[in-house]
Formats: sequence, C-alpha cells, structure tokens
Amino acid sequence: LDDDISQSGFSGGFDLGFIRDFPVNKTSTLALGLGLGININTYNQNIFLGETASGDDIIAPIVENNSFDTNRFSTHIFEVPIQFRWRNSTPDTYAFWRVYFGVKLGYIYYFKSTYKDDTNEVIQTDIESLNRFRTSAFLSFGYNLVNIQIQYDLNPLFDGQFTSKADNIGVNPLRLGFVFYIL
Repeated sequence: LDDDISQSGFSGGFDLGFIRDFPVNKTSTLALGLGLGININTYNQNIFLGETASGDDIIAPIVENNSFDTNRFSTHIFEVPIQFRWRNSTPDTYAFWRVYFGVKLGYIYYFKSTYKDDTNEVIQTDIESLNRFRTSAFLSFGYNLVNIQIQYDLNPLFDGQFTSKADNIGVNPLRLGFVFYIL
C-alpha cells in the first residue's frame, strides 16, 4: 500500500445473508457452510477518483495541504461465503463456542465515489480500474450469538497504477466487526 494513502474518519460496513449448514460428522460439530449475502461498505479515505474530459480514470492520493469536506466511496457486493465450521454444540444446547473460516467470493454490483471541497464536487459511479470481482478470506469466532469476524480482501480493490505516479494502487480492505448468528 502506498504511504500516501490513509483512512480518514470511520469507515463502516454491513453484511446480511444466510448460510446453509452441511454437517460432515454425526455430532454436527464439524460442517461446511455455503450461503448468499450482500455486503455494503463505505470507505472514508484520501484517494481522489475522477475522470478526464476524454473519459479516462484519474486515481490519485490527495496531498496533505488539500482540504476537502467529503471524500468517500461505497461498494455494494453480492457474496457467496464458503465456510469450514467447528462448534461444540449439542442437539440440546444453543449457546456454544464456534470457529468458522473460509472464503467469500463476490461481485461489486454498485459503486459510488463522492468528493466535495469548497469549489468542486465529483461523483463517479463507473471506474474502469475497479476490480469488481472480489475474493476475501475470513475468520469468525465467538460464543452464542455474538462473534468477532476478521475479513481481508485477497485481491486489490483497484487494478493498475496511480495516474500521477508509477506506484500500484494496491488497496486491499481489512474489515473487523461483529457477527450476530440467528439460529
């Protein structure tokens, strides 16, 4: 990741989906999970996303002395999680420890970037350099309904190089949050 890129403020996300459990042993403590879901993320950061008059992408880090009011982009992703699941549950208990890990395959179906400063407003919804196909590794662990999840995108969000320099963009989101499982 380029040293000039940084997060500004809080970036948030929301996942919603369901997963079908396929037990692989008689006690159902080991299972495979396959599901469908949506993922909405907002990134507050200092990357300017725009386009030239001829329609080419402009992707550049915003220099420190340039102040802006708003600079964020949002992604909406269809996801297919594939999980290996371990838990110490029994047929009679619903509160149990769990560790789930695996991959999420996704596709960004909606993208919007908004930049505002004192004199300019730029809204982009189509960036050629956007890598719409997503692959993420994740780990979820916890007890009962409340669990912690760590997710890291294995491929960069943008392909290519910054417009103003020869550095690769190389933004691979890392997300940390809570997961609430409803049985």
